Amino acid sequence: MTTSVHQAEKLEIHVREALDDLCKRFSENAIGGGWHPRPGEYHRTRDLKTIREDGHRTLIHQLRDWSDSSTPVEALTCLWLRTWALWDESLAYHTLRVVQKVAEDFVDSHESADEWQRRAMLAMRDAMSLINMDADVFKQINLSSAEGLKQAATKAVESTATIESALNDLGSPSLADSDRTKRLKEDLDHIAGTAHQNHVFYKALACAAEALIEFERWLAVAPRHGSADGRPGPASSNLPSSPGRRELLNSVNDAIGAFRSARRSLGDLILERSEPWEQLLTEILEIIESESADVFVPRRVQIRYCYPFAVGRELGPDDEISRRPEQLVKNDFDKALKCLGISAKEPEPLTATEFFTRGPGHYGGVRVELQSISFRNFRDPHLAGVDGGFDLQDCRVWLDLSEIGNHCLCIEPAPLSAPLPHLVYRAVRAGSPFSLGETVVLRRRGSGTEPSSEDADAAWDDLHLFSQDVIAALAYWYLDPSNHGAGDGRAKRHSRESAKTSPPDADPSGTDSDPRTRQFERGHLHEVVVVRTDKPLGREPEKIAHVLDGAVGGKILLRSIQRGATTLEEWVRYPPLPKKSAQDLKLPIEGIPEMGLAGDWCAHTGETTVFGIVAAPSWQSDAWVEAAQFVSSWTPLLRLWNKRLQYAVEEDPLAPDHSKGKRAQAVGKHINMTKVRTDITNTADTLRQIERRVRLHLMQIRAEDLCATMAHRRFLDQLLEMGGLNRLQSELDAQLEAAERLTDWLEERIRRNADDRRQFLLGVIAAFTLFGVAAFLSLANETHMHQSLGFIELHEGVWEDWLVLGLFLVFAGYIFFFFGGPDWVRRTYRRLRKSRTLAEDGSINGD
Repeated sequence: MTTSVHQAEKLEIHVREALDDLCKRFSENAIGGGWHPRPGEYHRTRDLKTIREDGHRTLIHQLRDWSDSSTPVEALTCLWLRTWALWDESLAYHTLRVVQKVAEDFVDSHESADEWQRRAMLAMRDAMSLINMDADVFKQINLSSAEGLKQAATKAVESTATIESALNDLGSPSLADSDRTKRLKEDLDHIAGTAHQNHVFYKALACAAEALIEFERWLAVAPRHGSADGRPGPASSNLPSSPGRRELLNSVNDAIGAFRSARRSLGDLILERSEPWEQLLTEILEIIESESADVFVPRRVQIRYCYPFAVGRELGPDDEISRRPEQLVKNDFDKALKCLGISAKEPEPLTATEFFTRGPGHYGGVRVELQSISFRNFRDPHLAGVDGGFDLQDCRVWLDLSEIGNHCLCIEPAPLSAPLPHLVYRAVRAGSPFSLGETVVLRRRGSGTEPSSEDADAAWDDLHLFSQDVIAALAYWYLDPSNHGAGDGRAKRHSRESAKTSPPDADPSGTDSDPRTRQFERGHLHEVVVVRTDKPLGREPEKIAHVLDGAVGGKILLRSIQRGATTLEEWVRYPPLPKKSAQDLKLPIEGIPEMGLAGDWCAHTGETTVFGIVAAPSWQSDAWVEAAQFVSSWTPLLRLWNKRLQYAVEEDPLAPDHSKGKRAQAVGKHINMTKVRTDITNTADTLRQIERRVRLHLMQIRAEDLCATMAHRRFLDQLLEMGGLNRLQSELDAQLEAAERLTDWLEERIRRNADDRRQFLLGVIAAFTLFGVAAFLSLANETHMHQSLGFIELHEGVWEDWLVLGLFLVFAGYIFFFFGGPDWVRRTYRRLRKSRTLAEDGSINGD
């Protein structure tokens, strides 16, 4: 029994390690991939294809080894269980597909004389598809696609029934070891039970998806708030079989009944997944039955996806990169992004707006237009071509590189015309790491009358991965000194240092996989949304908040939605705004007294800044969007400086977590190593330099002449406060004060070391003086200079010796105390006493 348990545990460890390695290859060990992917490890279709092929070869070879050490069915069962556990922990879509393909190829190529083994292998091959079906269902939920969810759930209902039947028909396995037979039977029963529970859940989910499709159609014909006259648009009459209120109520009630009937068959885990759906449908039922429910449908919505980042320039004291990012030319950007197949246009100065002051020392810089991109599947199938449907093709992509250092990759699709709530919700979610499946494809520019086309190989799973690759490729290229005309010596030295600090097995999601990751920082997505309505929602923030809070779909603009979704139309279940009292709302909405007009408003949710506009020209609203982008782009720059301070402090040779070798040689308050003294000096200089640059950047943020007018400056301060930048600046100020104290301490340490060395030199001089006194006394003895001093009789050759001996003892004591003699004596005494105690304890125990 012990041997079989040990073999099972060993097999589980091998499978877990293989899956973890495959996840790391795809950068799926973290949501959204590694924060800073290593050079060459990007997320395009062609890159993933290479990783998928390599992973397939490795895993199928490992699966054959595992089956040889156990049995094929045991190996497949263990692989299924560990893959299902992996899916519970991460969004490993590509890893799951590789595992399923490996299982299919393994079973198809394996020949077994045992009939039961063969049938069990075929059943486990089909069971592997259950994990990918569940992943597809979850993907459609996060894509907010009711039509896609209906198709995925319907397909899963049929497949899970087949899988459950095949597993139940296997009967009991017959292995030589009874313990292994029992364990295998339990595992197969567990997989069959999982298939059964998911079958019941998917069946109810398909009913819910059908009801939600009809709900979305009903939204198009329901009374509106935000559009002209509060009536549906003229195209709503073209809706295919728009459901009436009664038919919709029946559909929603049927879906609720399906989930309630499924409760008896569901375990705790699946039941937790189904309960939010039942609650969602119940709240939709209340909306449909309400006589006063208005759907918030703005006249037009413009969304800008902002991916901020910051790049440092110094790689070391000898590797100064002279050019700033905004000083690069078109050829530089083409070289930097060549690895992704992306081309750039000629950089142009940042266009003048009404907001910022342009020019050296202010908010100057360049804008670099990149190839446009398009979304696939980013439309609602049952509303295509109807009022509210939209197609995000040819989205603009550009880089804003500022002289201050707060850079940003921006993506902006065409404005949405009268979008319904679920379409606004899907558009706002599109830039988050959870919307895997919103495929991003590069658009190739046509020549002459030829239209632009899509490059299928240059595609990404979502906007998040696309932005991550663009920023990383640009940063890695920029931070390589050889790309800036640096000498071969510098480039080779940098390559050697990179090789030393980047081991082959380094985690690509970590910040230590490449030393250049210390020199750039990628920020989180920030979305700037401009919502235009036909008339003001209210004159005061309280009234505007009340209208949005009460309208169907209005809460989408008041909540952060960058997280995994539990259901479709999750925005229906958003709670009302919290209240301080019965009359007073705690508002996320503020007016724009300095810049806006009556009815204009602004809301900030952390990851989104929303501007509500009734009537304003684009050049005015563009200034607001630019200010919001400016605020969001400061976070990575502040984090970069924070990281630099952290690394500089960690380089302190006297810090507790520093190298034990240096620490051991830095005894007490005396430093007897030249290198340690040099490190202390360099650390102090580095901290002073970083402190000066950070304070310079903070002064630039707070400068009054950054903006065109004081009204713009006050509006920017309002956005900074809403975005939490003041808190980040306060935290950075506190760290700067701590760094100043550390710098002062290091400088005091340097001064003490200099004083100690000076005292040592004085001691040496005193020693030479002692030898001069000895020579004088020798001369006095030779000339018989010995007399009486009071009651002391000086004898020839005696008093001189005692005097010399006394002076020597004084000098020896000085040397003893200077080099930490008392500390050495105390340590030696403690070691001797400890060894004596241990010896005595040993003798007692021996007796």
